[in-house]
Amino acid sequence: MEILDTPSIRLLVQHSEPIVAMGLKAILHRDPNLNLLEAIHGVDPLSQTPDVIVCDHECALSITLAARDRGLQMSNSRVLALAVAPTAGRVRQALEAGVHGYLESDCPPDELLCAVRMLASGRRYLSAAAARHIAESLAQPPLTRREHEVLGYLASGKCNKTIAR
Repeated sequence: MEILDTPSIRLLVQHSEPIVAMGLKAILHRDPNLNLLEAIHGVDPLSQTPDVIVCDHECALSITLAARDRGLQMSNSRVLALAVAPTAGRVRQALEAGVHGYLESDCPPDELLCAVRMLASGRRYLSAAAARHIAESLAQPPLTRREHEVLGYLASGKCNKTIAR
């Protein structure tokens, strides 16, 4: 595939750690088909209409949930979350919130570029570790009726003695 045949991807990096954001931009800047947009502090990242937003887990949740609250479709901008140590719960939380891709922050640069391209083409991307976490969580047996009941008591603030009775 020739580089000239690939359309330019408008990309926004929005990470809570400035040094990580700089590193991400340095890696992504190497691809001539990526048009890096400058994140503007205090401005909604979706207003810049990027094709892909690369951000940390918390920022990804913030963006997708804010878009959902405002009734916006995330069809034009795809969100790729990076996490230091993803767990099944965090990956699932992000996907349920509307995040399109999930990746470890210690991934190889080529995997980051691959994930960005996949999201820009309208597909989803899960790193091998994120997919493994999800698969393992699906393989767990469902909670019993009693476990659901106990969780309900815990959620309502009951103490251990009350629950045990």
